[in-house]
Amino acid sequence: MKQLLRTIALFLSFVLLAVPLTACKPTPDAPPADDNPPAPPEDDGPDCGGVIDRWADRQDKVTDFLTLHGRTYMDGSTLQLFWTYSGFSLRFEGTGVSAKLTTSTTNPSFYGFLNVYVDGELAPANTVCVTKNGTYTLVDGLDNGMHTIEVRKRNEAIYGESATIGVCELEINNGCFITEAPEEPRLQIEFIGDSITGGFGNMVTDGSGDIFTTPTQDGTMTYAALTGKALGADVHVISRSGICYITGSNKDSIFDDYPKTAALPRYQNCTDAWDFEAEPSDVVVINLGTNDSGATIDGTQVTSDQMKAQAVEFIRMVREYNPDAIIVWAYGMMDQGRAAAIRGAVKNINDEGDEDVHFVMLPLQNKTQNGVGVHGHPTVQSHILAAEVLSKELANLLGDQVDGRVLLDAQIRCIEDYRLEDEDAYEQTSYAQYTEAISAAKDLVTDNKAGLGDCLATMQSLREGLSTLVSVNEVSDEYIVIDTCDQKGPWALNGQSAGVDNTTHLWGEGCFTTTGTGDLRVNFIRDSAAYGIELPDDWTDWYLEVWIYVDYPIDLPSGSDFEISQQVDKIEIAYGLNSLSLKQGWNHVVVPISAAAKAKIDEFHTLNYLRIFWRHLDETITFKVDDITLSRGKFAADRTALDALLEQAKDALADDPDNEALMQTIKLGRVATTQRAVDLAVEKLEQLLG
Repeated sequence: MKQLLRTIALFLSFVLLAVPLTACKPTPDAPPADDNPPAPPEDDGPDCGGVIDRWADRQDKVTDFLTLHGRTYMDGSTLQLFWTYSGFSLRFEGTGVSAKLTTSTTNPSFYGFLNVYVDGELAPANTVCVTKNGTYTLVDGLDNGMHTIEVRKRNEAIYGESATIGVCELEINNGCFITEAPEEPRLQIEFIGDSITGGFGNMVTDGSGDIFTTPTQDGTMTYAALTGKALGADVHVISRSGICYITGSNKDSIFDDYPKTAALPRYQNCTDAWDFEAEPSDVVVINLGTNDSGATIDGTQVTSDQMKAQAVEFIRMVREYNPDAIIVWAYGMMDQGRAAAIRGAVKNINDEGDEDVHFVMLPLQNKTQNGVGVHGHPTVQSHILAAEVLSKELANLLGDQVDGRVLLDAQIRCIEDYRLEDEDAYEQTSYAQYTEAISAAKDLVTDNKAGLGDCLATMQSLREGLSTLVSVNEVSDEYIVIDTCDQKGPWALNGQSAGVDNTTHLWGEGCFTTTGTGDLRVNFIRDSAAYGIELPDDWTDWYLEVWIYVDYPIDLPSGSDFEISQQVDKIEIAYGLNSLSLKQGWNHVVVPISAAAKAKIDEFHTLNYLRIFWRHLDETITFKVDDITLSRGKFAADRTALDALLEQAKDALADDPDNEALMQTIKLGRVATTQRAVDLAVEKLEQLLG
């Protein structure tokens, strides 16, 4: 089937070529060029009707020159790109390539996008936004010579009006096609997924927007695309936002349409059976279950037993069409509550004798640390972290290696494209240090001998380095102290050994502390009196700053939150405690208000209540909280007094090297970033130094 599609696709190039379509340097076996080719027909519009028929007499001279990616299909004379990351590659001699394209929508919220990669480069040389039917430049301005381009669709298959893009004709600028198609990747990985796999809203980092749009979606920067690149594999993506695998629920299922070329519930673009034998996948990755978890059958939420049973049936169906593939069910980026059900399904299949089915838990997105996309979806940064995990797992199953340079390049581009502003937006010393680190990382990407370990370590270093980059917009001395946690006052501190710790606190006179286990729900709730703190108009651009202690790090159960409210459960913001990345000991948590889950934020003007709680702990932990603050900026405006005190403290410590309190405060003062942290360190050093 793919051979046929490639053959047909060749005709698309004929109409605009100034020379007959033959190899730039024909071999003796190549068919001779036609000395008198018929004149191309007049341009009859971007629908390209009749082009193939008019050139049918040249069929004996057509050479296979396109490598197709994904489940593409022909609609008359047009090559249709329906699925995320579908596309084609070609080789040519010249300075660029133009294409006559069609689109299924002209709605700006659902425009189609194509990324164009040149000569194997990891970053796209161009992104084409297809606003209407017409001719577009894919790439131009290249050195006049031999080149390879790879074109990939960035937006997902039909969801809302998400565009399907048609490729009608291709034209080489100042040259001709090379009729030997680009070499196909050595591996093929198919991904079956939902909005996560399609990259829903992953280009946003501040949680803005609550509806699907294609301009905020990049399917070339998802865990699926990056995993494929890191393993040197071609990737087929079969996904759609909102889709499930279970059938009979109130939500759409991909079950019946999976075997078709380009079909989804209500969108049967191409119902031809996909030729799995001609396009065998080495690995099939399933990432479904997030939508299924909230689905209902006959008005009742789907149970874990139902999810497990239907997951077994889905795996059996996938196995029927992919008899020789490794099957991996990957799950967990947005929710991990049904992991046991999916693990159970995989185990059932293993127990039936199919040992080439595996489960991989993907890292839960950390919204406060890595941002949050549209409607709570993972950001590009979260996709990169998931690709790190999945690519290593697949490499282990395949006995293969991961090209860490792919992941490192993605990390660099993520930082540059989605995190960094103009140079003038940063304090110059910190900006210079960080750009030097970026430059060194780019050198590592181009080093063919760079190992996975070095690349991953550099990625981690770059991510940590973001915290040292000082934005001038985030330098402020303004903050609002919500609670010093020195006295219980009207707080309800429930749990074992709950109360105020006046001995091992960090700042001031004490901290809140409690120990809890089992099904006990532990709360710090100020419920009998309201703070009544009037918030500034721009408070949603501020940060929550708090010190939290845990005696050892565990995964706190889903639903464990840090909440700030005007009216509990109605007008509030909340952070999942798991999203705070707590480590053993004291943690200085500084998280943007914009990263919190929000309810009626437009009505939130007065801060009245705080709640910190977890649910259904399986183990006993000690949990402490000290000094809760709202800070306008992440960085202090004035460290003068602190730096002077640190010099004095250094001399004092030399005279009294066993002074643990002084030693701890010096450490905290050296790493203090916010103005509140600086002021607290100043206060404590003044006390210790007398």
